[in-house]
Order: sequence, then C-alpha cells, then structure tokens
Amino acid sequence: MKIILSIIIMFLSSHSFADELEGKGLICDDITAAGSLSYGFGFNFKKNGIYKKYAIARYGDELSVGNYAEQLYLTDATTITLLNFIGNINAYIDRKTLKLTYDKGYDAKATCKVIQDGTLLLKLNEKAKIEQKLYDAQRKENKI
Repeated sequence: MKIILSIIIMFLSSHSFADELEGKGLICDDITAAGSLSYGFGFNFKKNGIYKKYAIARYGDELSVGNYAEQLYLTDATTITLLNFIGNINAYIDRKTLKLTYDKGYDAKATCKVIQDGTLLLKLNEKAKIEQKLYDAQRKENKI
C-alpha cells in the first residue's frame, strides 16, 4: 500500500514539461546531411504532447511550404523527443542548445531557434521565397 501511495504522490507532484512548450514553435535550418534537399522546416507544439511539422520542399522547380500530420512528442528537463506516426522515436532536440539530431538511419543535424507559434508559417513562407530566388538564379543560364 505504501508503494502505491508513493507512486501516486510522485505522479501528482511531477512537473509537466510538455505544458512549457504549448504555443511555442521552432524553426530549423543548417542541415548537415549528404545530399539533403531540405530548405528549412519547423515545429508547432500544441496541447497534450502533440506537434505539427512544416517543411519547405521543392516540387519540380517551385519551392513551397508543406505540412505533415500531427504527431506526438515527449519531453523532460533537457530533451524534446519527437515521435513518428507509428510512435517510434524520430528525432531529439536539446532544450539548451536547440540542436536537432535524427534517430538512427538518418545522419542529419539542424540548428533551431524559438519563435512564437503564430509566426512559423509566415517565417517559413518568407524563407521559401528567398530560397526560390536563389534556386532560380542558379538555373538562370541553363541551356537545357
């Protein structure tokens, strides 16, 4: 009985780190992966340990911001753990340095910065326009 009571007290007194992230977002770039075609991405953290990822991607010769289905995240005092759609660990974000590291199988890292939740799409769309201009300039003199 004492063990059950101790567990209940620990559970009720534990701090919910997920609540600290609600309404915040991260925008990430500086991806270090061989052959990466990523132009930037970001996360909105919502209620109940849910996040939504947005990414700038190229479709043909046009860059635009796409979004992924909402997924779950876990957090503790030092790490945000992003889960994929089947509940496996997808990536880790260090809460102090804001460095993102993907789990096994994908050797990529990114640096993120905190932004207000409502500005993520605006900032990603602005970044997509800048990246589009750079991409268009690279192919300007193409003959074929």
